[in-house]
Amino acid sequence: MPLPMVHLAVAIELTQIWDSEPSPAFLLGTLAPDAIHMRPGTSAADKGRVHFHRAIEEQGFDAARQLHARLVAEQPDLHDVALGYAVHLLTDALWVERLFLPFRAATSLPRDVERALYYRETDEVDRLFYVRAPWRPDVWRALAVAQPADLAELLRADEIGRWRDRTLGWFDTLPAADEPPRHFTCERVGAFVAEAAATIARELAGWEQVQRQPHR
Repeated sequence: MPLPMVHLAVAIELTQIWDSEPSPAFLLGTLAPDAIHMRPGTSAADKGRVHFHRAIEEQGFDAARQLHARLVAEQPDLHDVALGYAVHLLTDALWVERLFLPFRAATSLPRDVERALYYRETDEVDRLFYVRAPWRPDVWRALAVAQPADLAELLRADEIGRWRDRTLGWFDTLPAADEPPRHFTCERVGAFVAEAAATIARELAGWEQVQRQPHR
């Protein structure tokens, strides 16, 4: 639901809470679920599967914990990527609850109009975060050297790598919006980032399999 800069902002806020530097693998993991868009012929069902929509609806945050535990058990060297992936899923769930559903209730628009407005505003706020975030150059350098890997049955390394590359070049071609966002303002999204990171940090503190924070 939120776009790449929001996911990366939550990841950076988390590592600040942990007083650590984000590893390239962790940052790549926070982008990874959206790499499904790089698969030819992908569907909404495919996106729901790699984002664990049904499991999160039914089990809440525990679905993300179970996914992380399984990925780490199967591929221990991908701990940081798997943790970033789980953080992406948790961020999505919080975004839907705290920003997207209130936006939908406040606007009550036909779905095609709602979708156009949503992406017009979230594209712009992501662009503004890209321009203004002091950590962005360091994160871009870290992502550029991150090594994609296959993630079980979810995504292939080449899909994750192509999504990373698309993200790294996306904002250089994204034009400024004609008017500033009204529903997804930088202030509102910035507050969400801080609140989401604090909530996720508390959640992760209870995960026994999270034995270390991602670091360089």
